Amino acid sequence: MHSIPAKLGCGSTRGFDPEGRGGHVSVIVKDRIYFMGGSRRISDDNSIKKKFPIRGYNLSDEVFYLDLTSPFFKARPPFIDLSGDSNSRMKYGSVKGTAVSGVNSHELYLIGGTLQDLPLLNQIDSNVTLTDQSLMQKELIDTWNVSNRADGELNVLIYHPTEQSWFPIRKTNGGPTIRRRSTSTVISQDGKIYMFGGRAEIDTGSPDVVLFNEIYIYNTNAAGWSKNPSNAPLAQSHSTATLLPSGEILYIGGAYQDQGQPGVNPTLIEMENVIIFINFQNACSKYAYYFY
Repeated sequence: MHSIPAKLGCGSTRGFDPEGRGGHVSVIVKDRIYFMGGSRRISDDNSIKKKFPIRGYNLSDEVFYLDLTSPFFKARPPFIDLSGDSNSRMKYGSVKGTAVSGVNSHELYLIGGTLQDLPLLNQIDSNVTLTDQSLMQKELIDTWNVSNRADGELNVLIYHPTEQSWFPIRKTNGGPTIRRRSTSTVISQDGKIYMFGGRAEIDTGSPDVVLFNEIYIYNTNAAGWSKNPSNAPLAQSHSTATLLPSGEILYIGGAYQDQGQPGVNPTLIEMENVIIFINFQNACSKYAYYFY
């Protein structure tokens, strides 16, 4: 197999060995798989974990990739870390969002998810006067409150793989006013991102459990949001989203639960319960959307 050497930018580290994690995002951009964020377990012998057992996990702000142009052993993939560059490192710890590649592969869009203020978390961890576990829990909630900024600035975060940097955060009008995670999200060939469902709870800055059934559509060309349709199905999260060549989007599986009840186990949706979202262009050159 012919291999093409990967170009490493400033702050890149070859032979990166990332910690185990869940809830991270990944997306293929050209010949690379990019990975971002995730939830990493805090070891039991960590001093913070010993002091506050509720501190089970930390969120990652790392960005790294796997080059697919060169062969590698699956037992030790040669991940390349980009997080040494402050422009490439994520602005927040992130988990349970969705990442999609722009139609020209020049941008990577991170939609929704939980965001955590890591500098504030570090301040909390270094506060030697903080000894009560309930106070620690309150402080942790403050680190998550960044997720629920209602001005729309954090609904879409954009990464530029070629320049290995994040675009400046910009306000986008018309998007979700409550941040949500575990959405079902795809991008169409014309550059529209369809975000369906999802949930908000304490780790997105919401005091209550809220599930959603709207579809929000982010137009990457116009940098603006719209919302459709009126005949939405059951509010749910964690469904798969598959964009068909016909333009239909299939949503399969997922979970729902009674609103406002944190800690209650969700009900899983049967796999034969398939939701189909249709979009078509009418004679007026406007898009109409509906479910069936």
